[in-house]
Amino acid sequence: MKLLVVISVVVSSFFSPKNKAVQEIIAIKEQMKAYYSTDLDSAALLAQMILNKSKEANYSLGQAKGEFAIAYITYKQGYLGKSIPHFLDALDLYLPINTRESLIDQANICITLGQIYWYHHSHDAAIEFYDKGIALAQRADDNEAIVKLIQNKAMSLRRIGKMAESTKLLVELIDIIPESNIEAKHKTYNQLGLIYNDLQEYDQARRWFDKMIQLDSDVPSLYRGRAFHNIASSYKEQKNYNKARAYYERSIEAYEGLGNSRDFFLAYRDLAELALLENSIDLCKIYSEKAKSLLDEVPRTPEHYDLYHILSKCLQASQPEEAFKYRDQYVSENESFLKRQHDLIAAGEKYKVQLITSNYFNKVKRQEDRLRLAWTMSCAVAFIFLAVLLTLKLYRIYSYRSPELALSHIKSQNEMIYLLDLFRKEKEEMKNTLRQKE
Repeated sequence: MKLLVVISVVVSSFFSPKNKAVQEIIAIKEQMKAYYSTDLDSAALLAQMILNKSKEANYSLGQAKGEFAIAYITYKQGYLGKSIPHFLDALDLYLPINTRESLIDQANICITLGQIYWYHHSHDAAIEFYDKGIALAQRADDNEAIVKLIQNKAMSLRRIGKMAESTKLLVELIDIIPESNIEAKHKTYNQLGLIYNDLQEYDQARRWFDKMIQLDSDVPSLYRGRAFHNIASSYKEQKNYNKARAYYERSIEAYEGLGNSRDFFLAYRDLAELALLENSIDLCKIYSEKAKSLLDEVPRTPEHYDLYHILSKCLQASQPEEAFKYRDQYVSENESFLKRQHDLIAAGEKYKVQLITSNYFNKVKRQEDRLRLAWTMSCAVAFIFLAVLLTLKLYRIYSYRSPELALSHIKSQNEMIYLLDLFRKEKEEMKNTLRQKE
């Protein structure tokens, strides 16, 4: 009998309206994921549907995942500033859900937010999110996320000139990277090499880049090409232009067939700059045009706008009007980037203000609710007290009007009179006895 009761409870809970809604939300989520790589607009509509249905079903995890999906899709569509409030809302929704899955999602949100701020050179804000993400990933025991967050934090520290702190993080990181995670090792060695390049310790920098090459010396890889590129840059800084050109060309060979436009762009841009340094104007034009043909396929950041600066110098003697146009474009693109950076920071600050304002009004509302409850309780007590008084009054009136109660009342009054008379008689007798004795 008990077993039947348990089974009936489980079955009824499974088929309850909330569980039906959850099953439907999970199905929509799987459908949404299928659109991630093909149709982001359809994915966005499904993400909004997940959020709405989760709110209706009071399904907190679904709300968090719906907001996360909206943020991620907005980010993938290239609207980085617009994605920030959605990511921050998702973090708030995940906060009370203390599961490993929730912690991992929160850590991934912090990775993406950090990358958005890093991309816009807001490194202090990026580090703030990376630190938060590291704490979350450690609670979830997610080694992969911990490694990625520490690497990204080290990159930001390097960008703001904190070389010693960045180096310390990366050297310590080497010990916790699993042997199987070759990509993480590549990235860590690369960052250490770039730090020593910045410090003008070029031999030490090249030792770290050589470690990258040794990791996959038998197969072409993106990181192998980047190692050659960074070795070339170190030789360029030392004005050893022949070696620099040789390594830039080796990096292009390594990139062949890998289809990464950004790395090709940077290699051609740097070869154009190298040719300019050697005063090889024709060669500079050739490499600049190759880089320019890839410009629309790469993210628009100041390091990519450098190409306009190179073109303006390259064409200064032969085509001054064209050179002037590129110089203007270089200034215009950098101003546009700075505006986007300002808007991005403003979006984050606006969200914080909205959050503070929302918290304030929530606090005021809670105080108003408490006062309203106290007033309601006071009114209820007063009403009960008045009801009791009225009942007693009605009872007294009714008791005098009812013959039975009236007789009972009279009888009780007669008994009291009789007892009082008896008491008076006894008192008189005692007084008389005392007088006689006297």
